[in-house]
Amino acid sequence: MNSEHPLEKRYAYWFSVSDNSKKATDYGDAIKYLGSFGTVEEFWQYYSHLKKPDDVPPNTEYHVFQEGIRPMWEDEANKNGARWILRIKKGAASAFWEELLLGMIGEQFDVTDEICGVGVSIRSSEDIFSIWVRSGQDPSVKNSVKDTLKRIWSLGDSVYLEYKEHPTVQRHSRPRYNH
Repeated sequence: MNSEHPLEKRYAYWFSVSDNSKKATDYGDAIKYLGSFGTVEEFWQYYSHLKKPDDVPPNTEYHVFQEGIRPMWEDEANKNGARWILRIKKGAASAFWEELLLGMIGEQFDVTDEICGVGVSIRSSEDIFSIWVRSGQDPSVKNSVKDTLKRIWSLGDSVYLEYKEHPTVQRHSRPRYNH
């Protein structure tokens, strides 16, 4: 008898550290696949062995995406997507990250098929969370995800959540990665 608790989807953990002293390299080469999980128990094995966001150096990024989707704009699932972005002051990233991960793998979003993955980017002056969605121009998806984020994170109406559509960002930015 299997005592593990399966999740609705399988997810993959990704990790990267940027080195600002080096020339920008291909983001696809910089991001490292750590492994995948499909049960509650497998999730906790990864989560409990990785350093928490508050304990890693600046320019570290964690991503957890549905298995088969890379955390890159160019991935087929992300090409027409978008992401919600929350910037917070230093010191609370670990708690926000845990709530976001549990919300995603626990299917708290009403549009779960639209959620490609989530990420946290640790910077020297702030920490940045991103929630990637598949259909970036669908207002019902956009609003549903925003409402769920506000509930998961207990955010008031005065907290600013930024929304960026991937095709628009790609047309107006330098080559490569912008959390």
